[in-house]
Amino acid sequence: MISENLSLFLLVAVLSVIGCVILFRAYLYITEKYFLNQFTWLLQKTIFRTYRVFKFTAISILLAYFCIGIYSIVLTPHWYYGLFILGCLIYLVFKIRKSKKEGKLNFREDFIFQRYSTKVSFYNNQSEEYRRKSFESIIDKIKRTEVNVVSNTAYKNFLHENFLLKIDKLLTFEYFDNRLFNSISDHYITTLFYRKFIKNVLEIISRIDKETDNLSRLNNDYQIISEILLNIRLIRFDDNQGLHYDISLIDLEIDKHLNYNNENFSLEKSLMVINQSLENLTLAFENNYSISSEKSDNILQAISEVKIVLENKKNFSIIKLTKEAGTISEIIDSLLGFFRRKPNLKLSKNNELDIRNFVIKRFRNYSNRQPSSAKQEYLEREFFIINKEDFCKSFSEIRKKSDIQKLDIAKIICEEFPDIGEIKTIQSWL
Repeated sequence: MISENLSLFLLVAVLSVIGCVILFRAYLYITEKYFLNQFTWLLQKTIFRTYRVFKFTAISILLAYFCIGIYSIVLTPHWYYGLFILGCLIYLVFKIRKSKKEGKLNFREDFIFQRYSTKVSFYNNQSEEYRRKSFESIIDKIKRTEVNVVSNTAYKNFLHENFLLKIDKLLTFEYFDNRLFNSISDHYITTLFYRKFIKNVLEIISRIDKETDNLSRLNNDYQIISEILLNIRLIRFDDNQGLHYDISLIDLEIDKHLNYNNENFSLEKSLMVINQSLENLTLAFENNYSISSEKSDNILQAISEVKIVLENKKNFSIIKLTKEAGTISEIIDSLLGFFRRKPNLKLSKNNELDIRNFVIKRFRNYSNRQPSSAKQEYLEREFFIINKEDFCKSFSEIRKKSDIQKLDIAKIICEEFPDIGEIKTIQSWL
């Protein structure tokens, strides 16, 4: 009989726990999906109305549990419940005092931060005064954050004083308010502008350390890092990543300070950034952000065409002239002189302009000063195709005077005029 009652009791207890969990989850789901803004408003008008109200409520709850614990120990046979409750309270008070001593917990400031931690939809329905206070609470929280990924104390303090404490130079209320006004995110605003941002900052700092061998390649110049992090042009925002730095642009800034002089490398990095932006834009359109199907197809087609052009530009080779090789003007004169000496060939004005255009596009003066900007299109492109062998041979004199390699010249000719022939064929004519 006892065993049967015990089995029944355990069954009822287990079912009760499962039922409570299901009801609690259902309550949370319904509250968050349908009544979250109303529930947030209720909390802000009651418990989170002021810091004093919140503090009084918290202390009252702790005192209530303390009284329950004492009552259980003294006046009931279930004294072990009371010991458990008192043990939890003592541990909680100990952790709070320890965190306050270490500076990790500040009830007043953290109360303000939590009070304004609301969903985007709730924020957008509030007054400007409320929205400004929300912005200020996030700025204050960022300024009180520690850069835990940095072990060097001097570097850590520098970042705190010259980056975190100056975050309001990077992030303005107008930027903050406008991004949230146009946002359809389901995140909390503190998640978008604090938690995700801080995670991104820590990632960027760690990435910079690895790229620069713990700043040794930057001569441990901390000022460079703070200038990069406070550069507003490197900041991006979207509904998923929140406030974050564009890693591609950060890499470009680091490369500049590492004194990369390779023009093709810089061009490729720049095109990589543009290409990444186009891919993000393509993804947004594919997800159909309120754009009609016809318009979306047209935009995607245009993006694809731009990406093809950019991929071609990645392979754009140039020849940097040395002092011995002469200048661009001298190369133009040499090529024109070669064709003018051909008895059966008469250069037209357009042919001369096209030759000049080719040299300007594919050669760089030693001083980096170009005669003028090159045009994208040739006036008579077929001239180079018809006279392809002579065009290649026209570089012979230039090669004799300088250390320019056959392969380099063959590359730029093949890239500019693929229909002339393969690189090996062009090399045989040089």
